Amino acid sequence: MANLLPLKARKLPSTVAFLWRPMLLIALGCHALLLFVPLGEQKKAPPKADEKAVKITRIPKTKTNLNQPPKPAVRTRPAVQQRRTTPPPPVIVTKPSPTPSPATSPNPKGSPAAKSDQPGGAEGPKVDEVTEAFTEPFAEFVVNRTQVDGSVLPEPLRAPADAPVTAELFPDPNAFFSDPAKLTKRKGLVAFDWFSPIKPDILYYEHIEPIYKGKGYTLTRKGEYGGGDLYEVKKGSNVRYFNIVPTGDKTGTLIMVWKDSPV
Repeated sequence: MANLLPLKARKLPSTVAFLWRPMLLIALGCHALLLFVPLGEQKKAPPKADEKAVKITRIPKTKTNLNQPPKPAVRTRPAVQQRRTTPPPPVIVTKPSPTPSPATSPNPKGSPAAKSDQPGGAEGPKVDEVTEAFTEPFAEFVVNRTQVDGSVLPEPLRAPADAPVTAELFPDPNAFFSDPAKLTKRKGLVAFDWFSPIKPDILYYEHIEPIYKGKGYTLTRKGEYGGGDLYEVKKGSNVRYFNIVPTGDKTGTLIMVWKDSPV
């Protein structure tokens, strides 16, 4: 066994050489034990979580009154269905229609009624009927107006039937009325009508002349009166005189209808 020792151990004293081998084994055993001793595990850093923006909302501060008693619950009553009662049928009372008096005649056209100063009969129609026939074409005096939606509609030039008529409407009230304050017509003035907004010459050349000539009337200028032109309008044996004058404010036109020529 001494031959297995290294060369240097052979030169050692016998006591030391005897202890060298056990010490070698003890050293190897200690190293082997150290290999099995567990070392402390290194703490791994926790993974970083994805940081997300957190929106913080403030809760409004509300003052609560602890001394205030709770509100009692309100009980709702179920709706009561009402019974429908059928009303009795109305009683229709019919009144006999009154018989119109033969002394008066209605004016369905809305134009001023003519005063009759001669009796009617088989010889011919009454004066008011002739005047109504001569003034019926007034309803055809219209102009085309463009509406807001772009459509074009005809609008009458004739003033509404309820338009107020005063002496200021006429350029010379004394030429047509014996009492301008009461609008008492002069003798021979049987009707008049008002058209607006239009000038006298435009009304005559664009409406009166073409419409009346198309209906078989003849128009002849007879001069001027009351601030405007005077025309003789004739159809058959019937004659009326149209006195076409501007209104007092110059915005419209008046047609004064005469039975006889005022000039």
